[in-house]
Formats: sequence, structure tokens, C-alpha cells
Amino acid sequence: MVLPRIRSLVAPLCFLLLASCWLVSDVECAKKAAAPVAAPAASSSGTEATIEEVSAKQLERLLEDKDYVAVYWYARSCTTCDTVLAELEHIDDDTDSFGVDFVKINDKRLAKQYGISKFPALTYFREKEPIIYEGDLMDEAGVLDFLTSLEAMDLPDRIEEVNAKILSKIIEDSDYVAVLFCTDHENCPPGNNNKPECKKCIKALQELENIDDEADQLDIGFVKIHDEDLAEEYNLGALPKLVYYRHQTPIVYEHELQREEDVLEWLVENKATGDEDDVIEEVNAKTLKTLIQNIDNLVVLFYDEGDEESESVLQELENIDDDCAKHGIQFVRIDDPKVSKEYGIDEVPAIVYFEKQIPNVYDDDLSDEEEILEWLLSQLEKDEIEDVTDEMLDKLIKEGKSIAVLFYDNNDKKSEKVLNELENIDDECDQTGR
Repeated sequence: MVLPRIRSLVAPLCFLLLASCWLVSDVECAKKAAAPVAAPAASSSGTEATIEEVSAKQLERLLEDKDYVAVYWYARSCTTCDTVLAELEHIDDDTDSFGVDFVKINDKRLAKQYGISKFPALTYFREKEPIIYEGDLMDEAGVLDFLTSLEAMDLPDRIEEVNAKILSKIIEDSDYVAVLFCTDHENCPPGNNNKPECKKCIKALQELENIDDEADQLDIGFVKIHDEDLAEEYNLGALPKLVYYRHQTPIVYEHELQREEDVLEWLVENKATGDEDDVIEEVNAKTLKTLIQNIDNLVVLFYDEGDEESESVLQELENIDDDCAKHGIQFVRIDDPKVSKEYGIDEVPAIVYFEKQIPNVYDDDLSDEEEILEWLLSQLEKDEIEDVTDEMLDKLIKEGKSIAVLFYDNNDKKSEKVLNELENIDDECDQTGR
């Protein structure tokens, strides 16, 4: 009798135990449902920008495929390298957006081949051409500016290609930059440039690269961009098209791009007229040579910055700088005794007017700017044989110019008479290249 009773008690007890388990389970589920859903733990590698590690072979392929690559060189046992790397990883996404691939590599042998002997170090490859960063690697903003600046992208005898974001930064940072807009690479792929617009872009680029270095000497940046959408935003019409950004203001070149001398002269003219202040631009010897070779009508003030008379003359001449520019005459100044001596200038200040590379010395009062302006404008209108120094004559002869020289005495009446007669045929001689 006892066993059946026990059995009869066990069955309800089991049921109660199961019921309590179900109840507890429901309560736990309810608690879980009521609790706020926790955000997934951040991945240590997926959400933060990291500079990709590459091997020597991978770097070689990257340099073959990409135009702009920044390489961070480090050593395993270098604690400073880790600190610098953490800083540079803050700008990894920024460099990506500017079209610069940023990688890191631990390869002392390869580093030595690129002139790296101390770690950490940073090398910037622009179309396979390396340049070592000499600044503070802990200054991430400085590094980013270096990697995206026009100076870092500058390559000799070559117009650098940029993307829209880099172009925007260059225009913002540079006072003067010329931009050649070309068709998209997709529409003009390498090896298949038979389309008329593709041929025009290639021809224009070839011609303009002849004046890239000259523009650089004049502090005028030169870049190219293959972006038809951006060109359409500017309403540029048919490409290629050259746009000159002067203090961020765009000016479109409307003439033939194949005549690079005309383009350079146009850039210089617009650079001069774009200055807010009426200031005569100072140049160095190399820039002066470039200007003389490329500008048809150029006035040069040879002066001494520490000389009171030179400073007084400069102030007077700055009053007529804009008037000269309106008539297509460019005005520059140079403070270089060696260059003055090369042109036979014994005393400064002195003014020399170059017309198609032929110099003419101004001999009258330098303190009367109105008289100087009248003389300069007269050079554009009338026949006048240029007055040169012995050194200028030697320079012209050495450069192989075809010239006829009148040796005369300024105080001799016969010389003056002959001079007046010869000036009647000066223009005819110019037309024959003499």
C-alpha cells in the first residue's frame, strides 16, 4: 500500500518541478528581453585606420601600379617607430582620399637601397621618383600637407596629374596654378588614343610640358586632371582646356594650346595684373633669363635694395607698373650685382627694356616716372635702334643673334645723322629677323 501512495505522490511532484523549471526559464527570458542590447565590441583592426604592411615584392608591384605612394620604414625593435606609426595612422584615411597609397615596411636591405639608414623614416614616391621627408614625423598635419602639396608632386619637365580633391587643396594653397583639363582615362585609355579629343589632349600636354619648368621658376604651378565631370561643373566645353587659377579665381585660356610660348606669356601677363598691390615683381637670375626669352616686351629695373636712390626710383616706377601691363609691357626688378655686371650695368639703379630679347638702355632721368612711361610706350610705336652696352652686345653675339651694329659717337653730328637715317629701316630689319 505504501508503494502505490509513493508513486501517486511522485507524479504530481514531478509535474510541479517541471512547472517551476518552465517558470524560471520564462522569467530569465523576460529578463533577457527587458535588458538593453549591448553594442558589439569594437574590432581592434576593422574600425580603425591602419597603414597596410607590405613586403618588398608587394611594394615593387605597388610602385608599378600607383602614381603616388607613401612608404613608412620601420624596425621591429624600435619603440619610436611604434609611437610615430600610431600618429601617422590618424591620417591614413586622409591620404587615401587624396589618392596617395600609404604603406609600411620592415626591410633594412631595401631601405638602404633608397638611402634610408635611420628609422623611422618616410619616403614619398611620385611616379616612382622617391623623395625623403625631412620634417617631424610626429607632426601628422605636416606630413599630410607634404604628401598632398604641389611642391611634393613637382617632377622636372613633367606636368603632374592630380585628382579633384588634391586639385581643390592646391588651388586653395597656391596663389598661381595652371590646370590642364583633359578627358577621362576611361574614354582615352593608354594605347588607344585615336579619338580626336584624345589626340588633342596628348598634343597639348606635350607642348605645355615644354614650359612647365619655366612656369615653376615664375612660381606658377602646373598640373593636369582627367575629370570630365569637374570640367562640366566649370562649363569648360570641349576638352582639353587650360584654366589659370589666380588667387583662386579661374581664368580660361581661349586660344591655341599648341603654342606654348603664347601660353607662357599669357600666364605671366595674368600673374602681373592679378596682384592686389601695385608692386613690381622681384626675380632671380634664372627667372630673368626665362622672362627675356619668352616675353616680347619686358622692362627690368636693376637696383640695390639697400640703396636709397634705388628705393626711391622703385617707388616711382611702381606708379606706372599697371599702365605698362595694360599695354602688354611686363615690369620686373632684380637685385643681383653679378647679373648687372653681365649686362654691363656699372651703376644702379638702371632700366633696360627688352623687346624680343634685344636690350635697350634708358639713359634719361629715372626719377620722372611719366617720362619713363612715355619712353616705354614709344618703343611699341616707333622705329628706334636699341642702345646697348659692350657686355650686352657680346651676349647677343654669343647667343647667335642676327644683328647689325652701328658704332657711333653720341656727341658727333654725323653719327646722329646716320642714326636717324638707319632708324627709318629698323622695322624692315626686324621683319627679316635682324
